Amino acid sequence: MTSTPSTDPASAAPLEVLPSPAIEAEELTIRLGGMTLLERASFFIRRGELVLLCGPSGSGKTVLLKLLAGVVRDGVGGFAARGKLRFETTELLREPPPAGQVGVLFQNHALFDELSPEENVLFALRHRARRPLPHGATDERAAARALLAEFGVERVGRLHHLSGGQLQRVALARTLALDPDLLLYDEPTTGLDPANARRVADTIAATHSHRPRTTVVVTHDLDAFRGIAREVLWIDPDERTLLRLPLETALERAKLLVTTDRSSGDGVDPRPLVGRLLERTGEALRGLATALARLVPWWPRARYGVRYLLHYLRIAASPGAFLYVGVAGLLLGFVATYFAFEKMPRRGFTEPLFVDDVLSALGFMTFRVLAPLLVTLLVAARTGAAFAADVGGKVYARQFDALRSFGVEPSRYLLTAGVWSLLIAMPFLVWTMWWMAKTAGLAVFLFTHPDHDAFFWQRAFERGLVNEDFPLHWGWKWVVAKSEACAFGIAAIAWFIGAREKLAADAVSRAVTRTVIGASLWTLFVHFLFAFFEFGDPGS
Repeated sequence: MTSTPSTDPASAAPLEVLPSPAIEAEELTIRLGGMTLLERASFFIRRGELVLLCGPSGSGKTVLLKLLAGVVRDGVGGFAARGKLRFETTELLREPPPAGQVGVLFQNHALFDELSPEENVLFALRHRARRPLPHGATDERAAARALLAEFGVERVGRLHHLSGGQLQRVALARTLALDPDLLLYDEPTTGLDPANARRVADTIAATHSHRPRTTVVVTHDLDAFRGIAREVLWIDPDERTLLRLPLETALERAKLLVTTDRSSGDGVDPRPLVGRLLERTGEALRGLATALARLVPWWPRARYGVRYLLHYLRIAASPGAFLYVGVAGLLLGFVATYFAFEKMPRRGFTEPLFVDDVLSALGFMTFRVLAPLLVTLLVAARTGAAFAADVGGKVYARQFDALRSFGVEPSRYLLTAGVWSLLIAMPFLVWTMWWMAKTAGLAVFLFTHPDHDAFFWQRAFERGLVNEDFPLHWGWKWVVAKSEACAFGIAAIAWFIGAREKLAADAVSRAVTRTVIGASLWTLFVHFLFAFFEFGDPGS
C-alpha cells in the first residue's frame, strides 16, 4: 500500500517565509489583443509564501501566470508587456526563467497523452537542470516511481484510463520532479464540487508543507483555501492593478463582484486590420525561418527527438498512407492508359502508328508530372491535416506550455520531427504511386491490346526515362526536388497554423481546414514553379 502526503494543513510544520521577495513587479503593464489587463501595477511575493492570485474572469490571472512561467513572449499573439517583473535575479520581460526553476500545474494537467504516467514524470526528470534526484534515488526511473508512489498513482497504463484526480496527481508529481523554486497552480479546483475542491486545496497545502517553496495559486474559489492561505493578490479590473488583501476581505469583494468576461477569446480582434496582417506576415516569415533552422535536429534529449520522429513517421508513413497513395496510383494508371487510347482521334488509323509513342508519353507524364503532383496533393490533404490536428491538439491541451515550462522550445522536438518525417516518407510514397500506376497501366494495356506483350509495353512506356548509365530514371532529381520542397512546405504550414494559440476546441478544426487549403496551394505553386525550370532544360 503506497502512502500519500498528509492532506491536513493543520499538521504541517511551520514554514519560514522570508521577508525578501522572490517575485517583484514594478510599473508592470500587460496588454493582450489590444486590451489592457494591468497598467503600471506593482506587487511582490515573498520567498516561501503561499499566495492566491484572484480576480474576475478575463482580468489577466492566467496571462500573469504564463508570464511568471516564461511561456509567453512579448510581441507574439497580440501579447505585450512593459515595466519590470523579476523572479529572483531574472528579468522575466527580457528572458524566461532558468530551466527547472519554475514548475506549473496546469488547469487541464497538460500531460503528454502519448506517454505513460511514469514516462511523463521521467520527461521532467530528464529535462531538469543541475539538481540531485528526489527521494535519494540513484537513477531517474527509480525517482519517477518513488514520486508516483508518494501520490498513490500507478506508473503504467494509458492516461485516458485515469480519473481526473489521478491525472492531477500525475501532473503534480511531474511538476515536482523539476524541484522548482517557484510552484504555480492554474485554477486547480475548477469544475469540482466543494468537498473535492477542499481536498485539492489540502493537497496543495500538504505539498507546500513537505516541500517548502514559493507557491502561487491562480483560483476563483477562495472558499476552498480558508485556513490555508492568509493573503490574496487581487486583480482589480477597474484600476487594472493588483492589491494585496487578507483572504476574508477578498472573499467579500468576490461576493459583491458582478463578473463579466473581459477576455477577447475567439471573438473579434479589436486591433486594426493592417496591424493584424503585418503581424501575421511577420509570424509567417519567422515560421519559415524557424522551419529552416529546425532542419538541424538539435534536440535537448536525443531519445525524445527520436521518439517524436517515430511518432510523426507513424502518421506520414503508416500502412494507411501507402494504401491511400497506392489506390490513387492504381486509379491514375487505369484512367491515364484507358482514356489515352479510348479517346485517341481516328483510333483505328492512328493507334497502330503511334502506340509506342503514346506509351512513351504516358510513362514520361506519369513519372515526371502526374505521380509527384497527385502524391503531394494527397499528402497535403491527409498528412498536413493530421499534423495540424496533432500540433493544434497539443496547443489546446497546454502541452506546448508544459514543454516550455521544462525549458524546451516545442519546435525543437515537434517541428523537427514533423519536417523530417515527411522528408523521409515522401520519396517512398511517390515511388509507391509510380509503381502502382505502372502496374495498372500494364494491366489495362494488355487487356485492351492482346496482340502486344509486357516486354513491348515496358520498352515503350519507359523509353524516355531509362538511363543506361544509371539505375534511376532520367529526371529523378527533379522528381525528388519538387516532392521534397512540397514535403517541407506541408510540414511547415501545418506547424505554423497548428501551433497558433487555441482558445477553443473548434480552433483545432479551423486549423485543419486552413492547413489543407494552404498546403494544397503550396503544392500547386511548387509544381507550377518547377515546371518552368524542369522542362526548359532539354537534357533534363
